[in-house]
Amino acid sequence: MSFLPKKTILVPLDFSEESLAALGQATEMIAEGGALHALHVLNHLHAEAPPGVDEAKRVAQLEDKLKRRTAAFKGLICHVRVGAPGPEIAKLAEAIGADLVVMPTHSRTGLASLGLGSVAEQVVRLAPCSVLIIR
Repeated sequence: MSFLPKKTILVPLDFSEESLAALGQATEMIAEGGALHALHVLNHLHAEAPPGVDEAKRVAQLEDKLKRRTAAFKGLICHVRVGAPGPEIAKLAEAIGADLVVMPTHSRTGLASLGLGSVAEQVVRLAPCSVLIIR
């Protein structure tokens, strides 16, 4: 199987410049007629959350923000999930039949620089497809 092009690519987004750059790189790897997916994962609400905070409303607001921030990427399919980022990314990759997950790893210094970021490491271990980590 050749590395390029891919039919289905998933790009996890945290709204950082690095994740948006990963999305840009993924657009260059997608096959004509392929599907490019973006995913933002929200953490579960904590017990200390202010009363009246509705998780469905949080998801809807983030879906809107994701669509606005990625409007330049025509045909992009946006997803918002609630949970732990690593496992949620892997679950969606499996659900959509992703050929590739493209994501950044945030630069760290000191001991943290010895490995990948914790989310990137989880995705590498859990994803049912290849994972491209962009520095």
